Amino acid sequence: MQDDLEKLYDSIVEVIFDKQDKRAITHFMGKKGGDKEICTMTNKVKAEGNIEEWLYKLEQEMQNTMRDISSIACEYDSLHGDFADLINR
Repeated sequence: MQDDLEKLYDSIVEVIFDKQDKRAITHFMGKKGGDKEICTMTNKVKAEGNIEEWLYKLEQEMQNTMRDISSIACEYDSLHGDFADLINR
């Protein structure tokens, strides 16, 4: 399944599963050029049951996570005025 993620999603190359609950996806890894970035998902997604259903849930949760990250970055920037500090944390 990991090998097919890049075909299904633009820049997602891997998902990372919880160490205790082997079916729960907790992170996704993106890749652009030679750079990779791991994002912690806001909510875990269970990889169980019909694959189309949990892939849809994964897509929805990746979008929610990116929305949350963007919101946090905007709030941080408006409060602290220096977005570079947030990136370097």
